[in-house]
Amino acid sequence: MSNKNQSLYAFLSLIGVSIFGTLGYVLLEDYSFVDAIYMTVITVTTIGFGEIHPLSEYGRLFTLLLVSVGFFSMAWLGRTTIETIFEGVSQGKSGSKKMKMKISKLSKHYILCGFGRVGIAAAEYLESQGVDFVVIDSLVNPDSKNELDQRKYLYINGDATHDSALLDAGIKRARGVLALLNSDPDNLFLVLTARELNPTLQIFSRSEDGHAEHKILKAGADKVITPYKSAGRFIAGSLLNACGTAVKVEKIPEEGLKHKWHTIKEDSKHIGLTVLELEDRFKLEVLGIRRKDVDHLDPQDDMVIEAFDGLMILGSLDKSKVVEDNEPSKVIIVDDNPIVVRLYSRLFQKNGLSPTAASDGIKGAELILSQNPEVAVIDYMLPGMTGINVCRRIKEDPNCNTKLILFTASEDCGARDEALEAGADLVIIKSADTKEIINAVLQLISEIS
Repeated sequence: MSNKNQSLYAFLSLIGVSIFGTLGYVLLEDYSFVDAIYMTVITVTTIGFGEIHPLSEYGRLFTLLLVSVGFFSMAWLGRTTIETIFEGVSQGKSGSKKMKMKISKLSKHYILCGFGRVGIAAAEYLESQGVDFVVIDSLVNPDSKNELDQRKYLYINGDATHDSALLDAGIKRARGVLALLNSDPDNLFLVLTARELNPTLQIFSRSEDGHAEHKILKAGADKVITPYKSAGRFIAGSLLNACGTAVKVEKIPEEGLKHKWHTIKEDSKHIGLTVLELEDRFKLEVLGIRRKDVDHLDPQDDMVIEAFDGLMILGSLDKSKVVEDNEPSKVIIVDDNPIVVRLYSRLFQKNGLSPTAASDGIKGAELILSQNPEVAVIDYMLPGMTGINVCRRIKEDPNCNTKLILFTASEDCGARDEALEAGADLVIIKSADTKEIINAVLQLISEIS
């Protein structure tokens, strides 16, 4: 029985005791109705101002009974009232804690950011497919919270553009993110943040303005969909098909777009230029400026470029001549696992490097010898040629100065010694911590320069 129901029953029992006492004094002591009520109240509440009229023996026995029953009813009502109050205060905290525990156990789930009309439709579809997902919404609209509670969805009450909300939703373990916020700038910033927190995610975003599609793609989205444009094409195509004209809706082109931050060196000739001057001179668009770990998306035209600024440039790479004097260091990844390649490619790009990949030992060795990069990260077990043999082949060429890092899952000291003997500069054990290999690559590059 809930505390609310217990409080109701306790209150009704107290009313019953009051009626019982009033009738008792009227019948046993011939009290008036008002005197009987007064006597009952001071007796049940144990105030005890004294008897209105002297009581008979039966009246005193009745009073003792009334005191006992009344005290029990008052105590019951007091306890259930206090418990109901505390339950209301603690229920929200307890429910939120349980939900966070459930979310912390999720893996390979999906994160849905935004619970408006589009978000609700997406949530319904994910639910129908039987997949795990978490909703992130600021819950400005009280109806949204009620809707989430009624549907028993897992959700985070927070700003989806903030790292903390995405981390609480388990973005490190998630498989994909749906950016369905109502603002294109918010979706752009969400995509950028999500991509940096988990480079291997599949990120799909909505866009209200067709001009924002390429910006969001540049920020790291795998796909951008404009609901109104897609709906219009679908309806028109359905009509043509229904009328006998076979048509196929074309996809929005996405080729040639890549996400990359370019760092401005302290001796760059571009320092001191405004964003507008930089865009006019090189015929490109500056999507964002990263300054002292703070991202300024869609910067003002009069914002001045400073040393060590990171620039996110919108446009195909042939337009990015702004960084010709700041050629990024090359890193080659030789690994047959596409997920590992994709992960480290994005992490290297985030750190201002230019990664290239090969999927087997033979191609990897040829790529390293032809490009002579600053650093090569080579997996120990590779098809075609092992990582050890790749190292030996690279070191045999006197014209190749590439620093070699062998990446292995084996902790065997013998394998490590063999790799170092074959020419590897470092041997790193595979782990979930990606920072170790990133820092190792950056350290080797700094030693070279």
